[in-house]
Amino acid sequence: MPYRRFNKATARFFSELYTDIVRRRPKSESEWVYNDILLFALTLGVKKFELERDWLEDVLSIRLERSQEESRSVAQTYMDLIKDNFENTSNHQPLMIVMKNSLDLAIGNTESLNSTYQSLTQREFPYSKVAFLNLICLKAFDIIVLSKGLIDIQRQKAIEKFVVKFNKRITQIAIALWWLLLLLTVAASASFLIYYLRLSPIEAERITRILTLLPFLGFGGLTIPVVVYRNR
Repeated sequence: MPYRRFNKATARFFSELYTDIVRRRPKSESEWVYNDILLFALTLGVKKFELERDWLEDVLSIRLERSQEESRSVAQTYMDLIKDNFENTSNHQPLMIVMKNSLDLAIGNTESLNSTYQSLTQREFPYSKVAFLNLICLKAFDIIVLSKGLIDIQRQKAIEKFVVKFNKRITQIAIALWWLLLLLTVAASASFLIYYLRLSPIEAERITRILTLLPFLGFGGLTIPVVVYRNR
């Protein structure tokens, strides 16, 4: 049914734009005939709002005659969509999945989805030299994963909530340990200072020589006050 996800004002707006566009006479040398983003929008609009499709079919026929490989597959997908030929294996499967999903149509059977999923996971990114098709492939992958139930939304939210709590607890424990270590360090330093001040001059001199080595080990902040105080 038309207007399923769009209101009548949106449908009217697209219809007016489409009426202006169909005044163009498609030619094989026209650059817009090979503009995938434009054809993507026009194909979805014509299909969704059940508009006259003869002009669009003429445009796609020119594209099919003049294109090869990937570009031809894309054009074939647009043509198949407006003709309800959803199971044609020669079309661009990720593009067909994205377009059917946009139209609230069944995106395909398990076998075809698995085939497209494996194709996307086994190929290296970028999948295409065309940026638009790379985005389409990524969107198709997302649609397939969600449709196959590989991501449980409620479970994902529970995991995210647990991660937040876990990180919060780790932070609290780390802060507590830091303060405990600081208190132990202060207590140990105070105990050492009391012990050091009670030493005889000869014993203190030996300890002082040892303390002079500690700054080279990164503990100068603890030993300098002690040495300074003893030499007053």
